[in-house]
Amino acid sequence: MSEEDAKPTIDHLRGLLRRIEERGKGGPAGKRRPVPLEETVKGREIETPRGAMYLIEEEAAKFLEPDDDFAAATDLFFRRGQTNTAFLAKVDENLASLAALPPERILFLDIETAGFHGSALFLVGLLVYEDGRFLIKQLFARDYAEEAAVLEHLRDYYDKSDVVVTFNGRSFDLPFVHDRAILHRVDLVRPEFDMDLLHAARRVWKGTLPNCRLGTLEEFVCGRRRSGDLPSHLIPQAYHDFVESADARLMVEVVRHNAYDLVTMAHLLAKMASF
Repeated sequence: MSEEDAKPTIDHLRGLLRRIEERGKGGPAGKRRPVPLEETVKGREIETPRGAMYLIEEEAAKFLEPDDDFAAATDLFFRRGQTNTAFLAKVDENLASLAALPPERILFLDIETAGFHGSALFLVGLLVYEDGRFLIKQLFARDYAEEAAVLEHLRDYYDKSDVVVTFNGRSFDLPFVHDRAILHRVDLVRPEFDMDLLHAARRVWKGTLPNCRLGTLEEFVCGRRRSGDLPSHLIPQAYHDFVESADARLMVEVVRHNAYDLVTMAHLLAKMASF
């Protein structure tokens, strides 16, 4: 990438930092100190057989507006089992099977990486159903060396799940995770089957929406529009900058972006099931 091509990216990141400072998370421009991860993203260190990593846990409800119908839609699908199984079977046979599973056995997954295939995996976002509520659990590598620990901890969630749900995960997320696990010699066995919501969404909404990108589906199907979201293509640079500078202010934006992706996946699944 040339310096001219990189300028909009750098300007965008600088603009995000200015907005963060205005929210009181940093000092005056030119005098700010690096802000540690623990001060920006609340979590805890987890020890694994492959070393330490950082675990961030939040209720999914934190990312919803009062008028959001996420809770109502997912309650019907995950707790009451009110689904149109005949419609789901036409969309995807795995989708129909998924509707019969206990919600605790369904794992939503979305990853953030430091670049394309071959680069480091630094964040595995998971959405799980525990004790009648959705929880977001984000496995974060505070530097490149913690990637193996993230993959090791992911094993615990894989082992408790019958299905992993992704958006474009068959092409990107799952092969990426698999390749990184092989590199680090982590014995990671996927759940019994996977569900890629991108392919299901295309069968349901193709031709009725401008496209089937996650952001488009989030707006038109889930009725939610993000404001000031960090674009996906800026996330690798934001992480490299964090590792180099130890300034974690942009990691707030990365973690939030990942959390919204997870919430939207569960919402989309519930919307499909209510047809």
